[in-house]
Amino acid sequence: MDPNPFPASAVARLSGYGPDQITIPTAAVRQALSYVEEYLRSSSQREVSDQTTTVSGNIIAIVGEYGTGKTHVATQIIRCVESAEHGAVHAMYLDAPADTFLALYRQRFVASLSRQDVRQRVSDYYSDVVASSLADSELTSGVARRLESRELAPRDVVRDLGLMESEFLQELQRNLRSVTEKEDFGTALALFLRPEFEAAVWEWLIGNPPDDALRERGVTRTIDSDVDALEAIGVFAFLYGRQNHRFVLVIDELEKVLSSSQARHPGESSILAFKKLLEVFGNAQALLVLSGLPDFLEALPEDAAQRIGCIVRPSPLDPSDVAEYIEMIQERASGTRSLSPFTTGVVSYLTELAGGNARKVIRLCYHAVQSAKAANSEVTTAMVREAAREQFELTSRDDVRAETARICDANGWQFIQDHSLDPSIPSVDFWLPVGDDGNGVALTVSSSILYQREVEELQQRVQASVGGASQTRTLLLIVNGHIADNLSNAVHSLFSRVLVHSFRRYAEDLTAAIKGALLRLEDINQKSVLDAIRERVEQISRQNSSTRRVIEELTAAQYESRAVAGQSVEQAVRRVFSSFGSGSPTDFDPHYPSVSAVFSDAAMEIGRYRSYIDESIRLGFIVERRGLRTTKLGGIGIDFLRDSESSRGVGVVFFLERLIFEFRDACFRALRSRSRDEVSRDYLIDLCRSYSIVSRGLDESDVLGYLDHRYAAVESGRSNGLRNLLRLDHRVMESLEFDLDRRPSV
Repeated sequence: MDPNPFPASAVARLSGYGPDQITIPTAAVRQALSYVEEYLRSSSQREVSDQTTTVSGNIIAIVGEYGTGKTHVATQIIRCVESAEHGAVHAMYLDAPADTFLALYRQRFVASLSRQDVRQRVSDYYSDVVASSLADSELTSGVARRLESRELAPRDVVRDLGLMESEFLQELQRNLRSVTEKEDFGTALALFLRPEFEAAVWEWLIGNPPDDALRERGVTRTIDSDVDALEAIGVFAFLYGRQNHRFVLVIDELEKVLSSSQARHPGESSILAFKKLLEVFGNAQALLVLSGLPDFLEALPEDAAQRIGCIVRPSPLDPSDVAEYIEMIQERASGTRSLSPFTTGVVSYLTELAGGNARKVIRLCYHAVQSAKAANSEVTTAMVREAAREQFELTSRDDVRAETARICDANGWQFIQDHSLDPSIPSVDFWLPVGDDGNGVALTVSSSILYQREVEELQQRVQASVGGASQTRTLLLIVNGHIADNLSNAVHSLFSRVLVHSFRRYAEDLTAAIKGALLRLEDINQKSVLDAIRERVEQISRQNSSTRRVIEELTAAQYESRAVAGQSVEQAVRRVFSSFGSGSPTDFDPHYPSVSAVFSDAAMEIGRYRSYIDESIRLGFIVERRGLRTTKLGGIGIDFLRDSESSRGVGVVFFLERLIFEFRDACFRALRSRSRDEVSRDYLIDLCRSYSIVSRGLDESDVLGYLDHRYAAVESGRSNGLRNLLRLDHRVMESLEFDLDRRPSV
């Protein structure tokens, strides 16, 4: 059977872009490349006609949501620049770390610089200094021309002609100070040409404190702040641009550094420094490409945003774009341009279902083709729908409800689950009352909405839930999965707010939505001041109770023993995930917060089962006596222990716990393996498959359902917890798309 030609992970990577890379010339791609080509063309004409002409460089912003193709456009710009025939062009691609501008400079920018290339750029300035002094004499004018054309090395010319090197180096230092607009950078770069200072200068440029030799010559500061880092980037833009070496810098995922959110909002000095960097790129005749979520653009002050010459917003793919992509994929795989196993109608439906989102389209293509190969048939709309549900519903409805309840508890909101607002309709999942007049916030949890009839069912529930004329109700919909693009407007029109569940942002988004709804309803309800104070105090009290409960759970988990599996089982599980060697276990990695959160949730969930099992075993040996007679032996504990299915379930929990922790440690070892950036992503996919193969073998037993049932009887509202842990690989893959997504390995 021929392999599936579509990529399983629709993630753009710079390392994967070669001459045969498939690109659909969308409007966004054409707009960006047109702007870049105009920059290259105008800078080339400027070099030929008048090298002294000062013309501003260009700044491009690529703005869009996840999966819309921002990184794809950015990498197309790099390809365009590298293939251009317009003289010397230096292109750098940086994927921003989830940190500061200083981290961007130290971890990405400096790592992309070539020490030899930087030294050559400084040597070019030295050539111009020496050539300028030799050009006026007929005897040395020929040497000057060869210096200007970079045929001769300036140090060799100075030595061979017996010239005073110190005078030329002082002139070079003055020129570099003028070019870089920073005295210490001018001094350091001039010293860079002297072998005895080269290592010290490079150490300083990459962010280390200056050594004594540099301090004696006026280089005293360390590049250890956002402002210093942005100034340093500007210096290199000048260093390259003022020598007619076109300098192109692409910064992807900029929202990780520059965002309007409090967590990622730099200080005022950093914003001013970034604004200065935009100005520098214009004056240096360089090209700066900024790519990321809309957050980064919103964080810029208006006068800084006005410096952006071109804003590119990737538009959704249409059916013709998707059809062309499929045909190009098939042509690359088989040599024949064909739409099969898709049809025109299926392509239109798939595009509509994915909302034209490039990443979703590619994922659906891959999984639909997998289903078609298994059935030995063409791809059908039913296969596309099935793939959508499997790929976009990465958790169960019960887990979404449980997470929602935890969020309400943590905020101290009073709520009722499965509350009937009207006897004639199904109950809402959560009801948050406001006052005693029937006002409140109703939350409904839904699976993927792919059919018109599903919209009609929601409409009927909404019509019966709005209440009477004297009642004010806010209706929120939580979708665990995907909303078909052609149904999106109809669904949003029915509810005050529609949230699509996401492991990364669900808690934040739901909290904001409920807080806003409650505040509006409280204003409308016009409670007395005393009533409002009383309710706020009760809410704070509930929050404190919830916080205490979480602290108690964490304390109990801290002392819980995890060394319960037999040594042979533990070694066997470890071998499943052993390709990256040994390493210390990791509970949290700040560079991969979404992956860490998924594993933390899984550890807490399996820890709850362990606590229940430990408590049952403890209760099994509690004996109550009255006089000399035994009146009670263990109660629920002994009942649990003597049940054969429970005993087997205990073994499943212990095995699954070890499996989860080994899976977690293997993932973090792979993510931290900087020497294997090219294969880390594929290896992570293999790790998820390994977990899936091992864990699905447990799914065939009724033990899991039985143990879940027993556990749910003790802790109300819990069900199907173990079965959801068996699908942990799906959650890990989604979280990787947030943490590792569009982080090209350069």
